Amino acid sequence: MPDLGNYTAEDRGHDSPCWIWQGAKNNHGYGTVGGSNTEGRGYVHRLLFVRHRGQIPADTELDHLCRNRSCVNPAHLDPVDHKTNCRRGAKAKITADDAERIRSLRGEGFSTRYVAGLFGLHPSTISRIANGHRWA
Repeated sequence: MPDLGNYTAEDRGHDSPCWIWQGAKNNHGYGTVGGSNTEGRGYVHRLLFVRHRGQIPADTELDHLCRNRSCVNPAHLDPVDHKTNCRRGAKAKITADDAERIRSLRGEGFSTRYVAGLFGLHPSTISRIANGHRWA
């Protein structure tokens, strides 16, 4: 098993310090390690989660609650389904309340283009939300 202690603890405004990975990172900012076997290779946050908190439940992803991909602190990781992880993501532009408001506005007859302008989203995204294909 590779050394997984190559991080620095930094206060980034979360309940506890982020453990910022100082080693190799992929193009998306996740810490990575190599190794000769599958147990010692992969994403550092996943390896440390397993080491400190146990196996990652099937059909789940680890959501960084601190919104920092280079953080490897297992206390900042929450196993959730893909849909929940996407909704919580740092790039998520709308909240559940926004989705409700979008459906309401469309139901009241406001055009897709008008609603898209209000929320800064593409009209096709508004249509998918209004039709229940997103944020169902």
